[in-house]
Amino acid sequence: MKPQKRIAYILGIVFFLQAMAAGAQEEQQVDLRALRSAGALNTVIVKPDAAPTSAPNTASIKLPTGSFVAWKLRSAPVQSVQADGTVNVKLPIGIQPVLKDNRRLTLQPDVEIPGGGYNFESSAVGYTASLQIAVLVEAGASGDAVVALPQPVRFHITPAAGFAEPSDVVIDRTFSYRTVRLSARNPDSPVLVTILPSFLNEHIPLDIPVNRSKIMIEANPKRIYGWGLQTTTLSVAVPDLAAGGNNTVLLHASGGILGADTRVTLDENGYGTHPLRSFNLGETTVTVSYPAAGLTASTSVFFEFPLRFIVFAIVGGIFGAVAKILMSRDEIMKRKNPPAAVVCRICLGIILGFMAAAAYTVGVNLTGVNFSADLSGVEEILTLVIAMIVGFLGNLPGLAKAKDDTKPSP
Repeated sequence: MKPQKRIAYILGIVFFLQAMAAGAQEEQQVDLRALRSAGALNTVIVKPDAAPTSAPNTASIKLPTGSFVAWKLRSAPVQSVQADGTVNVKLPIGIQPVLKDNRRLTLQPDVEIPGGGYNFESSAVGYTASLQIAVLVEAGASGDAVVALPQPVRFHITPAAGFAEPSDVVIDRTFSYRTVRLSARNPDSPVLVTILPSFLNEHIPLDIPVNRSKIMIEANPKRIYGWGLQTTTLSVAVPDLAAGGNNTVLLHASGGILGADTRVTLDENGYGTHPLRSFNLGETTVTVSYPAAGLTASTSVFFEFPLRFIVFAIVGGIFGAVAKILMSRDEIMKRKNPPAAVVCRICLGIILGFMAAAAYTVGVNLTGVNFSADLSGVEEILTLVIAMIVGFLGNLPGLAKAKDDTKPSP
């Protein structure tokens, strides 16, 4: 054999052996039996540019580079909560890619839910949640954490209520999180969200909680005089809705008078107040609702028999009338029947005192004297003072002034 042919022959053999070695390196033996022993169910084979197929019932299979084996685990999704409230969910799916460097890695899809679930965003949008989906390398694996996947994998997200945007995410490498925004007007808790991998005919269910904001209502004071003699202040607080835009809540009372407008517009801090006037006697329930967020809360207010109010009004009227009688005793003694005059003066003081005190509770001042305070907190003292003034005067100066104000000017 000539030297040139001998060299060509040797080079041909070398190239053939290198091609055989390269071909051997482009394939990897996958131990299917070990996967089944570890709890793998519905194992599938995904080869390049081919649809997923069920794994054969063999102990192992040789797959080309660019393929991967995927399976569903027997366990349910594993959840954990991080310090900042983020919920972490390990999906019960395993992925073993066939890599060129023959590394054996097990990958697992991972979902993070910042905020722990659905949270109220605004009255226009309702509740929203964020899903961050990635494929991670199993804990303790050696080598680089970021690995290019043999093939991109797709996950389809379907919420039972509301919408997912986008509804499909494609991942081509590990630790590459993709964000899906979930929104729903007023969902029930929890919201069932299913995740369907493109390589498995398995819907993975996730129950995502709805973190409803707290709405609070408080009456101060909780006990007031009945028959319209007193009002209480209803304080409403919804701190979490401060950034929600249209922060208007609705009030409803089983008794009492809220007025024509039962809406309360909350301030920038999520707080607001509204008065409630008594009407009858007994307990009444006041309910506040925020329909956009599905929130309600209630409190009780007690309308009491105004015994102390009546006593102080009577006593004040008597004191005022007696004081006037003592100051005008000479004039009274000149009358034909002084005892009758004294009794009539005292009765007039009681009646006028009660009228003036009752009128003052609804904002009508019949005393002709301006007070810098209302009845809140000092009801008995003001009732006594008002009744004493009109009982002493024996008339209602405020009423006379109101009549003068209504007369047409000449």
